[in-house]
This record gives sequence, structure tokens and C-alpha cells, in this order.
Amino acid sequence: MADKKPTTTSSMRVAVKSREKVAEPAPRKKPTVSSRSMSISIGGAKRPTAKKKKRIPLTMSEPRVLLPFAAAMIVLFFAILFIKPRPTAGAPHSDAIVVTIEAGMSATQVSARLFEAGVVDDASHLLSYIVGEDLAAKLQIGSFVMHRGMAYEDVVATIAARGSLSALTVSPALTNARIDALLVQRFKMEPGSFERAVNDLVHAYGLGFGEGWLLSGSYEVHTATPAVDLARQMYDAMIGEIQRNLGSPLLSLYSIEELLIIASLIQAETQNPTEMAGISAVIHNRLAIDEPLGIDASTRYEIGDWHSPIPTIALETQSPYNTRRKKGLPPTGICAPSPEAVKAAFYPEARDDLFYLHGVDKQIHYAHTYDEHRENIRRYR
Repeated sequence: MADKKPTTTSSMRVAVKSREKVAEPAPRKKPTVSSRSMSISIGGAKRPTAKKKKRIPLTMSEPRVLLPFAAAMIVLFFAILFIKPRPTAGAPHSDAIVVTIEAGMSATQVSARLFEAGVVDDASHLLSYIVGEDLAAKLQIGSFVMHRGMAYEDVVATIAARGSLSALTVSPALTNARIDALLVQRFKMEPGSFERAVNDLVHAYGLGFGEGWLLSGSYEVHTATPAVDLARQMYDAMIGEIQRNLGSPLLSLYSIEELLIIASLIQAETQNPTEMAGISAVIHNRLAIDEPLGIDASTRYEIGDWHSPIPTIALETQSPYNTRRKKGLPPTGICAPSPEAVKAAFYPEARDDLFYLHGVDKQIHYAHTYDEHRENIRRYR
């Protein structure tokens, strides 16, 4: 959490405000975070006239012009180098659709459904291909992302269980790009295959973004189609996790995607599940008073560097992911959250703190005021 003093100090008992946009927002009294309620909810003598000097236009060769111009160009260069806005739904395919194959469906029925959805142009030809490849008994059930006019071999690669199963663990806080690199190393697949599969999910299901919509965990994927298999399973797992948390009162204030963004921020801030609900409370409390979150992990996501010191120019630039400068949430998630992080985003701890830090004692320390936070910094760092 950035060491930044909040702009509002009159009432530190804060709550989450509604995220909906209105034409002319009117101030409203916000419910507070309390132990009783988990609803978390800026005339003398004439002087002689001075003789005017002739103004001479400045030229770019003069030092007083050249030096500031050069400095500005250097700043612009580093801004372009470090700040690389990420697309929210990087779309290579706009015709992605979801086709569901239900338990008990025969190869004939599957072929007919794919024809009706526009995936193939002839049901009987697809059926002949499935039978000829001896895959009628290997068709999988579930929802699959496909495209109109797919080649038969691509259709079968998507819906048929081909190749052996391989166990794969996706650690919490991995980004889609890092998961893609993991699959390239593990299965020697084409780079970018996983990110394309995620983009297909985004289009097929009408999501706002792909980063943060996938749940970390352990999965089994077919070695012939690891990218598509993993993306689908991680998304399905996230849907299941969301369903387990639909009782959260925050759903009256936030969209599901906003809560998933918060879950990814929590995950990037800690790998300790016992700290997640407390960090969630701080995030919600800061959002409630329109205070920048000050989470540097979102800037690291934007520049694509999770290890090196963050360049000063990146922290000072007003960008969508710089939560030191920009109020509110970043436009997308920043990593794959764990089930614990998702639950924490939906159910934050009942506390009114606005700051936290991880000390050298390997403990998390919360603070209600900026002065308390500065004291924690002095004592634990």
C-alpha cells in the first residue's frame, strides 16, 4: 500500500459506495463497515513610456529552447517505453460462440448441433469424419468455444478427448501471459495459444476482459489441446467459485467483474490466505472515500515486470493501471486469483483501516490513520 495520506479525514468509518455512473451524482450517506454489519458498503505624475523592445522569435538551436525540448523528449521516450496499456479484451476472433454438448448425446446429435450453430457447413460430413477417426466414443460433454466455419479436424480437436491427460497446477497470481509461457515450456505448444483461447472465451461469453476471470488451481488437460482445455476449465472453475459467493451483500454495489478485479489485486498483494480478508477491507474502504488504492502490483502488471524496481516514470504517469495516481479500480484483473482471494473480495473483514504493510517480522500491520501507518513503517521496516 502506497504511503499516501488520504484526502478525507472527517470520518474514517467508511463503506463501499455504489459503482454505477450517474449524470449528476448527489452526495449520499454511506453505510459503514462495522462489526455488527458486514454490509460494506475534493494618481501620480505620468511616467515616461518605456520604449518597446523588438521581440525576436526563439529558434530551436538556442540552448534555452533546446534543453527543455530535449528533456521533454527523454521523458516521453521513457513513458512510451514503460507504460504499455493492455487491451481489455484483445480480440483476434469476433465470431467465437459457445456450443454445449450434453451427456448422452450421440455423435449424430453432436454433429447436428454443431451444424445448427454454424460451426460446420454439413452435419453428415462431420459425422463421417468423427466415425472415420474412431472418435465417436471420445466426444466430451460440456461447453466449448468454437468459431463458425471451422475445419472438421479443428472441431474434433476441440470436442474429442485426444492425447493423454496431464496434471497441471496453475499457481495463484500468475498472469495469462505467464500461464501461456508455462504451457509453451511444458507442452511445446505455439506461443500465444493460451492467450488466444482466453480471448475466445471473452468473446463467446461477452466478458469485459480475460485477465482475472480464470481461477488458479490444479487441472488435468489433454496433451493434444492443453491451451483450450486449460482456459475452459479455469473459467468453469471460476464460475463455480462465484456461485459459492453469491450471497455477498457487495453484489448490490459492485458488478461481479469489479469484485474479480479486487480479488486479483488481493492475490497480487499476498499469498497468505489469512491476510486476504483484511486487505480486502482496506481496498473497499479506500474505494468508498474515493482514495487511490496505491497498489503497485497493478503498475507491475502494466509494465510486465514483477521483479525489478518500478521506474519512477511509471509511478508518476497517469495511466489506467497506476493506482497511485488513478482513483478507483484498474480496467481489468491483473492475475489469476485463488478461491480464497475470490471469497475475500466478496466477503471482506469488518475493519475500518485504510493502510497496511508487510513488516520485516513477516506480519501484516494495519493502520486507521496516516500517522499510525507512518509509525508502523518506522517500527516494522
